Formats: sequence, C-alpha cells, structure tokens
Amino acid sequence: MRKLFLVRSAVAWLLLGLISSATPAAADDVSAAAAVARTVKAYADQASAQIPAASTALQNTQAAASDAKAAMTRALQASNDADQAKAKATQTLSEAQSDAAAAAKARAEAEAAARAGQCAEAKAAAAAAERAAAAAEKSADAINANLQSTKTDAAIADKAKADALNAAHRAHAAAQGAVDAYAAADTAAKAASDAVAGAFGKGPTMSDVGKSTGDGNVRINDANYSYFQDAVASAQSANSAASTVNQIRQEAINSYDDADRSTQDAYNAARHIQADQGAVIDAKNAALRAARQARSDADAAKKAAERCVPPPVTPPPPPPPPPPQPPVLPPPPPVRTPTYSGLHINPPPAFQVGSVNFRAALLTVDYANFSPSAGANENQYGFSTGILTNPFSGDTGGTNPLRLDDNITGANPLPAQGGGIAAPALELTAAYHHATSTGFNTDLWNTGGSLIWFAPQWRFGPAFGFQSSSSSGFSSHTWNYGGFAEWFACDSVTAFVKGGGFSGSGTSDGFYLGGSGKWYATPDFAFNGGIDYTRWTSFGGSDEVDYTVGGEYLFSETTPVSLFAGYTRSDYSGSYHVDTVFVGLRLYVNGQGVSTLVDRQRTGLMGPHQFKF
Repeated sequence: MRKLFLVRSAVAWLLLGLISSATPAAADDVSAAAAVARTVKAYADQASAQIPAASTALQNTQAAASDAKAAMTRALQASNDADQAKAKATQTLSEAQSDAAAAAKARAEAEAAARAGQCAEAKAAAAAAERAAAAAEKSADAINANLQSTKTDAAIADKAKADALNAAHRAHAAAQGAVDAYAAADTAAKAASDAVAGAFGKGPTMSDVGKSTGDGNVRINDANYSYFQDAVASAQSANSAASTVNQIRQEAINSYDDADRSTQDAYNAARHIQADQGAVIDAKNAALRAARQARSDADAAKKAAERCVPPPVTPPPPPPPPPPQPPVLPPPPPVRTPTYSGLHINPPPAFQVGSVNFRAALLTVDYANFSPSAGANENQYGFSTGILTNPFSGDTGGTNPLRLDDNITGANPLPAQGGGIAAPALELTAAYHHATSTGFNTDLWNTGGSLIWFAPQWRFGPAFGFQSSSSSGFSSHTWNYGGFAEWFACDSVTAFVKGGGFSGSGTSDGFYLGGSGKWYATPDFAFNGGIDYTRWTSFGGSDEVDYTVGGEYLFSETTPVSLFAGYTRSDYSGSYHVDTVFVGLRLYVNGQGVSTLVDRQRTGLMGPHQFKF
C-alpha cells in the first residue's frame, strides 16, 4: 500500500507540474484551481484510506495482547501451584526427619533394654522404631508426588511461556501495520498541504482575491474561489485523517507493550517454577536419606529385641512333695517359633486350611508385552499359583492327611541353624495365560511339581512339569524334567542354577540350562538378573538365549503384596529376537512370624525353576 501511495503522489505532483507549466500568467485561473482541488482531494482520500487499515491492525494487536495476558495468567497460576507443592514438600521433609530421629531414639532404647534383659521393653521400642520408619517412608513417597506436581506445573508454564511469546510476535507484527498506515497517511497529508501552498501561496487571505501574488502559481479570484475552498478543506481532511491514524498507531504500540510485559511475566513464572522444582528435588533426596536411615534403625532395633535374653531367675525352694496324683497324659510338643539368621532358615509351623496343612502359598497375576523383531506385537495376561507342604514329616503343626510316614515324630521338616538335610517338602504349581496378537489368540496352561530338600544355606531337588498351548485349532504339549539348586551366599545374595530336558508333540525335544542371581537391597526390595539357554535338538536343532533383569518390592510386611517388573531379551537362531516387558503382583502366604520379602522367598515357594515354556 505504501508503494501505491508513493506512485499516486508522484503522478499527482506530475499533473500539478504540467498544469503549472502549461498555464502561463494569462491562462485560465479557474481551470488551474480546479486541477489543484482534484489533486489535493486525491491526497486526502489516500490519507483517509489508512484509517480502516490502522483500525484492523489495532484490533489484531489488542487480540494478541489479550492472548499473551491469558497465557501469562496460566503461567502465574502454575507458579502458585508450584509454590504450594514446595511448601508441602518442605513440611513433609520436616516430618520425615522427625520420624527418622524418633526411629534412632527407639533403636537406642531397644538396644539398651536388650542389654539389660528387659525383653518386653525392647520389643515395644522395636515396634516404635518400625512405626517411625514406616512413617518416614510414607513421607518420602508423598514428596515424590509433590515432585510430579511441580513437573506438571513446569510443563504448563513452559507451554504458557511459548504461547505468550507467539502472541507477542503477533502483536508486534500487527502494531507494525498500524505504524506503516500512519506513515502513509502522514505522507499523504504533507503532500496535500504542499500542493495547496504551491498552487495558492502560503496563507492567502480574502484581500488577495483577484490580485496577482508571488507566493503561488494560481491567482485566487471570485471565479475560482470555490475550488480554492475545496482544496483547503481537502488538505485539512488529510491532516485530520493522519492525526486519527497516529492516535490508532499509539494505541497499537501500547497494546504491544502490554503483550511484551505479559510475556516477560510468563518467563519469570517459568523460571520461578524451575527454582521450586529444584527445592522439591532436594527435599525428596533428603527425605529418602532420612527414610533409609529410619529403616536401618528399625531393623537394628528388631534384631536387638530378637537377641534379648531375660536374666536368669533364681527358682524358689521346692515345695514339699504333693500327695500321689493320678497319671496324666504328656504335654503336647512345644510349638516352634521362626528364626532367621540370613544364611540358615528355620520356617514357622504350618498353617491349616480345612483339614490340610501348608507351609506357604503364592498367587501371581501378571501382564507381558512381546515385541518381536519381525511380525506383530503380542500382549499376554494371566496368573499362576502354588502351594508348599511337608507330607513326609511329622512336624506339621496338626493332623496332616498328606503325611506319608507317621513314624516320624517331632522332626523339624527343615533343618535349624547348622543342621543337616531334612525330609523334603512338596511344591505344586499351576498357571494359565492368554496371549493376543493381530489375527490370533493363544491359551497357555502349565502345571508342575517339585521335591525340595532343605539344608543350611541350600535348597535343591528335582522338578517335573507339563505345558499345553492351543491357538486357532492348533495345540501342542510338552513334558519337562530336571533339577535345581539354590544357594544363600550371604544375608543379601542368593544364587540359583537349573537344568533338564523336555519332549513333546511335534518331536519338540531338547534340553535347557539356566542361572540367576538375586540381591536384596533391603529386606523388602530385591533386584534379580539371569540367563536361560534352550536347545531344540529336533529338525536340525535351534537355540534360544534369554537375558532377564528385574526387581520386586514388598509393599507391606503385614499385607504381603509385592510389585515386580522386568525386561527379557530373547535371541533365537539367526537374527530373530523378541523384547519382552512384564509387570505383575504377587500375594505371599506364609506361616506366622514370616514378614520380610527375603524371609518369605527363602522359606516359601521356589519361584520359576523349571523349563521356560
């Protein structure tokens, strides 16, 4: 538009010059005055045309400024939320540190009471330390929620900051349109004023009408006075239009300044949230340290209470012999209490369901996603369950219909600390999984049984199993047979090996080997890793190697539900492989006195120790 205005101005001045040069002093003054009036009117129209253009630019600038302010408001709200999360994290950290101090105090009380032989007081102090540790761990988890909240606030503020910046850019561009419109209107107004002054002179009065003046090219007389009035009015209109556009331009600039300030406020809010997030991270780390210390103190208090021995009591002098009494039946055998030293396991008495006695039970629900290097992904859902019982020992805690040898009485089904090999335990397992993928579904069933001999630091025995799968009218089954051994290397490390063979439908014969290790970071938190090798000897032979890492966390020792998750990479003969991600929940059922994850796993079911189907 500015280029068009300059072209029109040049044409108008050219016409005015032609009129002036072609009209000598004796030419028709009326015709020259009319030409000047038309030229000035054209400039006035050009100036007026910039008013709607400037108004549109102002509207766009104000809209962009409004968007920037809305974005700034969102960023400030996110900043306020982050401040609240930071305040909560700070308060929760103080609570965690207070609980950690309470756990340390309770540990000192438990150890002092245990040294003095005050076992009841030692147990009470250990329970107080456990409560304080649980509270500190809960506080650490709460701060993690505050951290997630500040991360959300930071994302909201970053988005608002970007929106405000975009709005400010739009406001700047729109305001520039108003500035350009004013420049065009101002140029037209100046051209109109110069045209009037050049034609009629600067400031002619009515006394000059009919006279020849030296200021302008056209004399003003009665005949051309109306044209003179039209030219002057057009020049005034052009200047008025330029003034209006200038006012609109200033309003647009003010709106852009508002957008710029809103953008700066949004940036400041985002930086403030970053500082809050850093403070919450520091609070989380400090709370985790306090929770770990509280847990360590609680464990130490528990061990001190368990080691407590009451002082010997001097018996009173024996009473005189009583009169003869009728014979009485011998008392029942004493009930054993569980002990755990990390390396040697002495499990608790069996628990009874109906008329059947059990040592442990396990229920697992899980989900897995298989991502093959070729083909479609597959999802798998299912469950597994198992029981552990001692049918070959008389020490079952009651009448046991599964006991095979009633002549064994008073025997410990598993050896105590430093003992030998005890009668074996029987483990029975069953599982079902359903796998779905594009175009087909698969049902997987498997059952298994194992005999488990227990010795200090060892568990070992044979294992047998049956697997069946069916998919879209096709089915197969596999029998497996082998053995396993588990070694408790120390309080926090367990090593495991297995091996055996398998055979089934479709001449799917072969053998398998495997090994794994488990490290207990805490009594309720374990990491594991392992490798499995499977060799199919039929059809020329093929191999599968599985690499697995994972972990398991027991949420509560009184409500024994754990969360486990892991990843497996399966490499097959050739270049084919499958990536598997799995997650699930386990419910542990053990006898009275077993609480931690390490205790439940070392006295309960073996877990996966057969052929990997």
